[in-house]
Amino acid sequence: PTGCYFPVDDYTFEAMLTTIQLQTFEFDKESVAMQIVGANCMYAKQIKTIMLLFDYEDTKLDFAKFAYHHTYDIENYYIVNQAFTFSLSIDELNEYINSLD
Repeated sequence: PTGCYFPVDDYTFEAMLTTIQLQTFEFDKESVAMQIVGANCMYAKQIKTIMLLFDYEDTKLDFAKFAYHHTYDIENYYIVNQAFTFSLSIDELNEYINSLD
Protein backbone atom coordinates (compact mmCIF):
# COMPACT_ATOMS: atom_id res chain seq x y z
CA PRO A 1 0.00 0.00 0.00
CA THR A 2 1.10 3.54 -0.68
CA GLY A 3 0.13 6.67 1.16
CA CYS A 4 1.06 8.99 -1.72
CA TYR A 5 2.70 8.80 -5.12
CA PHE A 6 6.10 9.84 -6.49
CA PRO A 7 8.36 10.12 -3.42
CA VAL A 8 11.22 12.61 -3.53
CA ASP A 9 14.64 11.46 -4.67
CA ASP A 10 17.73 11.50 -2.46
CA TYR A 11 19.14 14.69 -3.97
CA THR A 12 15.92 16.62 -3.34
CA PHE A 13 15.67 15.16 0.15
CA GLU A 14 19.17 16.35 1.03
CA ALA A 15 18.21 19.91 0.03
CA MET A 16 15.07 19.65 2.17
CA LEU A 17 17.07 18.35 5.11
CA THR A 18 19.54 21.22 4.85
CA THR A 19 16.69 23.73 4.88
CA ILE A 20 15.32 22.23 8.09
CA GLN A 21 18.76 22.02 9.72
CA LEU A 22 19.36 25.73 9.10
CA GLN A 23 16.55 26.58 11.51
CA THR A 24 17.70 27.50 15.00
CA PHE A 25 14.62 26.83 17.11
CA GLU A 26 12.60 23.63 17.48
CA PHE A 27 9.34 25.36 16.57
CA ASP A 28 10.87 26.70 13.36
CA LYS A 29 12.35 23.32 12.46
CA GLU A 30 8.96 21.69 12.93
CA SER A 31 7.18 24.38 10.96
CA VAL A 32 9.55 24.15 8.00
CA ALA A 33 9.54 20.34 8.12
CA MET A 34 5.75 20.25 8.03
CA GLN A 35 5.70 22.73 5.16
CA ILE A 36 8.15 20.60 3.19
CA VAL A 37 6.54 17.25 3.93
CA GLY A 38 3.04 18.63 3.41
CA ALA A 39 3.93 19.50 -0.18
CA ASN A 40 5.79 16.28 -1.00
CA CYS A 41 5.68 12.50 -0.83
CA MET A 42 8.36 10.93 1.34
CA TYR A 43 9.78 7.52 2.26
CA ALA A 44 9.43 6.32 5.86
CA LYS A 45 13.22 6.36 6.29
CA GLN A 46 13.23 10.05 5.25
CA ILE A 47 10.56 10.84 7.83
CA LYS A 48 12.69 9.15 10.49
CA THR A 49 15.73 11.18 9.44
CA ILE A 50 13.79 14.42 9.80
CA MET A 51 12.46 13.33 13.20
CA LEU A 52 16.02 12.87 14.44
CA LEU A 53 16.57 16.62 13.94
CA PHE A 54 14.07 17.38 16.70
CA ASP A 55 15.06 17.57 20.35
CA TYR A 56 11.65 17.07 21.94
CA GLU A 57 9.60 13.90 21.99
CA ASP A 58 6.33 15.80 21.58
CA THR A 59 7.62 17.45 18.42
CA LYS A 60 8.70 14.08 17.02
CA LEU A 61 5.28 12.61 17.76
CA ASP A 62 3.32 15.50 16.26
CA PHE A 63 5.48 15.41 13.17
CA ALA A 64 5.18 11.62 12.81
CA LYS A 65 1.39 11.84 12.94
CA PHE A 66 1.35 14.58 10.33
CA ALA A 67 3.90 12.91 8.06
CA TYR A 68 2.07 9.58 7.96
CA HIS A 69 -0.33 11.03 5.41
CA HIS A 70 2.57 12.03 3.16
CA THR A 71 4.48 8.76 3.22
CA TYR A 72 4.86 6.59 0.14
CA ASP A 73 5.74 3.30 1.82
CA ILE A 74 3.34 3.29 4.75
CA GLU A 75 3.91 -0.45 5.18
CA ASN A 76 7.39 0.53 6.43
CA TYR A 77 6.22 3.27 8.78
CA TYR A 78 7.42 1.22 11.75
CA ILE A 79 10.89 2.58 10.86
CA VAL A 80 10.00 5.94 12.41
CA ASN A 81 9.72 4.24 15.82
CA GLN A 82 13.53 4.23 15.93
CA ALA A 83 13.49 8.03 16.30
CA PHE A 84 11.54 7.96 19.55
CA THR A 85 13.10 7.86 22.99
CA PHE A 86 10.03 6.59 24.85
CA SER A 87 7.84 3.59 24.10
CA LEU A 88 4.79 5.62 25.09
CA SER A 89 5.32 7.72 21.98
CA ILE A 90 5.36 4.61 19.83
CA ASP A 91 2.13 3.46 21.48
CA GLU A 92 0.48 6.83 20.87
CA LEU A 93 1.55 6.85 17.23
CA ASN A 94 0.20 3.32 16.75
CA GLU A 95 -3.10 4.31 18.33
CA TYR A 96 -3.30 7.28 15.98
CA ILE A 97 -2.57 5.17 12.90
CA ASN A 98 -5.04 2.46 13.96
CA SER A 99 -7.74 5.08 14.47
CA LEU A 100 -7.46 6.01 10.78
CA ASP A 101 -8.74 2.63 9.61
